Amino acid sequence: MRKSLALATAGLLLLASIPLAASIPKRDIRVGFKGIWKEDGEKGKFKGIIIHKGKINIMKGVWESINGTGRGKIVGIMKRGYFIGRICEDGNKEPIVGLYKVNRDKKVIKMKWMTPTKEGIAIAKIMLHKS
Repeated sequence: MRKSLALATAGLLLLASIPLAASIPKRDIRVGFKGIWKEDGEKGKFKGIIIHKGKINIMKGVWESINGTGRGKIVGIMKRGYFIGRICEDGNKEPIVGLYKVNRDKKVIKMKWMTPTKEGIAIAKIMLHKS
């Protein structure tokens, strides 16, 4: 009798703690990155943050070319090795897609990307982001 009462009490405590654990808000995980990109005749650098929300990663950043001819913002979704997003430059929005690979040991992201008119590669170093 005492054993079953103890089990019932433990079960009730467990059931009562589930809504409390579910109501605790989870923080999004944020990491920063900084890297370089290349296409056929042009080079540049980019930086930003990757926000991990559930099963997807949201990338927000800025880019600029080395010779100063272009700069803008980049926003996209990263999931399971695929990247899809937009590049914003002087009010013009252009779609961008790519394949990426994360090396967790070296903390590096390598990406092959393309837009409707260009294609290239990008390599970025992952850094901790203080939020």
